[in-house]
Amino acid sequence: MPRLGMPTRQELLTHLWANYGVIQPHELVENSTHMATPWTFPESIETLFTQLKNGVEFSVAGGNPINEVTAVMDGYITIKSNPQFDLATGEWCKKTPTEQTMIAFKAFFRKADTDLRHTIMRPSVRTTSQAGY
Repeated sequence: MPRLGMPTRQELLTHLWANYGVIQPHELVENSTHMATPWTFPESIETLFTQLKNGVEFSVAGGNPINEVTAVMDGYITIKSNPQFDLATGEWCKKTPTEQTMIAFKAFFRKADTDLRHTIMRPSVRTTSQAGY
């Protein structure tokens, strides 16, 4: 006999998951695009690292995982678009592929970001390029 009235919590959750909880292919494409969203200095570099982490996690949840090599490459391309990091990106390219892990990427560019911020905070050695102009 059919039940009338409000659905149970389980029925409601089942309905929501079936209709809205599945990551769609177009959302995975949007996620890839978002991972490559430009990051610009002087915004915190942690913003970029979080963007990459969230993108990888979303891709895994969607059943189409982005591997570490691709995530590092996306991060590198994003940082490379900032001329203040020309020296650092040049040094990063000298590393072997086995050295270019996400952990190494974060440590390397976190240090480059910190060094750049210390340089910019000292106006006597700041250039217009370093200041973001």
